[in-house]
Amino acid sequence: MSVSNLSKVLTLTFLMLFTSQGIAETKETIIFTNNNNLLLGTPTNTVIYNLDDPERLISNAFSSLPSDRKTAEKHSQKVMSSKNWQQQDAALRESFKGVIKAWSLGIEKVPAIVMEGRFVVYGTTNVELAGEKLKQFQGGH
Repeated sequence: MSVSNLSKVLTLTFLMLFTSQGIAETKETIIFTNNNNLLLGTPTNTVIYNLDDPERLISNAFSSLPSDRKTAEKHSQKVMSSKNWQQQDAALRESFKGVIKAWSLGIEKVPAIVMEGRFVVYGTTNVELAGEKLKQFQGGH
């Protein structure tokens, strides 16, 4: 199984696990980003999700999977029974929280900043600028 296929299977599995547990609504400021966007001057009370993290973690854990399915399965089982797997698994689960949160909020692209739990400002990771854009929008309507 290729890393890409394994990634898709794991993504679906994590999505099912997390969505079945529910997602709490929050009023915090949330930044959704990826490795292509720079974060500058982010307030400490801001939650940041890098949506590239799950793929990176999966690739790091399973990067050397052989093309032969049976050998790949054995290799995967070896990785998942290693002493480091619990830590890797916890990091992977945590990274999928951002993907699920973005999906649940209907985020369409990154970067995106969610403010007050319901307003989305696209195209920036600058919380101050997003706040200004939100004020302009609210004042104009």
